[in-house]
Amino acid sequence: MDVKDRIGPPQPETTTGFPPTDQPSAPDQQGQAIPAMPASPASPGAGYGPQYGPPAYGPLAYAPPTKRENWLVAFWNKGFWHKIVLALGILVIAFVLLRLATGSGAGTASPPTTEPQAQATHVATHTATSAPVVTNHKVGDQVKVNSTWTATINSATATQGDGTFPPKVGNTYLVIDLTLKNTSAQAQTVSSLVDFALKDATGQKYDESITSGTGTSPDGTVEAGGLLRGQLVYEVPQAQQHFVFAFQPDFTSTDQTLWDITR
Repeated sequence: MDVKDRIGPPQPETTTGFPPTDQPSAPDQQGQAIPAMPASPASPGAGYGPQYGPPAYGPLAYAPPTKRENWLVAFWNKGFWHKIVLALGILVIAFVLLRLATGSGAGTASPPTTEPQAQATHVATHTATSAPVVTNHKVGDQVKVNSTWTATINSATATQGDGTFPPKVGNTYLVIDLTLKNTSAQAQTVSSLVDFALKDATGQKYDESITSGTGTSPDGTVEAGGLLRGQLVYEVPQAQQHFVFAFQPDFTSTDQTLWDITR
């Protein structure tokens, strides 16, 4: 048997251009069926090499936008100290805004005129200069000192004494003649060293002096309704002419009765 008888007659070629179907082909010479070709794809040209075209997408699922948390809320939720800091910051901002509002309100107010200021200055000056001036008593006045005493300065004279204890050079003795009356219902005590004082116009204070040729000082106990007369002697500069004499019967009080003395 030659080769041509072994192979069999030649098969006609398919020239239709369609792909093979899934029907089994005729058996070969040895009786074996040739496996069927896969079915033709639905679209032309399918199954012949890689396929190109837009990919198939399914329906898109809706994703809601992500909600961003407020930074103040996030800071507040961090912890206790963050709450404290945030609260203090809010207070500071509120205070600054309040001050700004107050300042702007004060700035928009109409400025005061200079005339009321001048009037106020004039009133203050007038009040200061028109304050009542305390007038001291004069020699010869009968003065009710308090509920206990009535005092009268009879005279105030300058002397050099009798020469036994003369004053220093340039000085002289000032002798104040005084009468006291006890107007209370009980006996009272007088001390010339404690109850009386003398100062000149410069504020210099003088102590009581002891000399001869003058009367005794008003010291001792005075019965109710009784009188006491005496002389107080002070060594003063001859150049000084004006003095203030003070009577303060209660040393626990600051109340004084004053006389102007001119020698």
